[in-house]
Amino acid sequence: RYSLWLLYNCAVVALAALWRRLMGHVTVVAITGSVGKSTASKCLQTILSSRFEYVGTNSVDNGRYGLPRVLLKIRPRHRFAVLEVGIVKPGRMWRSARMIRPDIVVVTGIANRHMKNFASIKEVASEKGRLVRGLKKDGLAVVNRNDDRVVSLANGLRCRTAFFGSSCD
Repeated sequence: RYSLWLLYNCAVVALAALWRRLMGHVTVVAITGSVGKSTASKCLQTILSSRFEYVGTNSVDNGRYGLPRVLLKIRPRHRFAVLEVGIVKPGRMWRSARMIRPDIVVVTGIANRHMKNFASIKEVASEKGRLVRGLKKDGLAVVNRNDDRVVSLANGLRCRTAFFGSSCD
């Protein structure tokens, strides 16, 4: 049973990745961080809903099983997809990054939230950074200037970077 379930989930992920490429006209905004993902996602979805068709996640579909199902809800009429991207273990973020191929990544903050599966907060930051490092050259990283760990994720990126937070110039 487990192997059938695993095969099914692998097929869904592969189909979602293909569907994402076919729906290339949709701007995919991926929001990650230890805190604030759901709030940022809901705020952005509310703003977009006044002018655009969009697909968005909620806090329960932000992992390896929910994200592909949300991607498969994208239709040609949609202009945006707002995806909250969470992690529970090291080594998972790169899979999400490859599948969703975000155009914009927002990093809200890094905190001691995932410590039972990670050795250190530095490892959490590194894992979250995989999503940012997966941005294409024409992508946009939106990072919290008030969090030094998040700011360090923007160092050396080949894409554009925008900052938010109370210490912005």
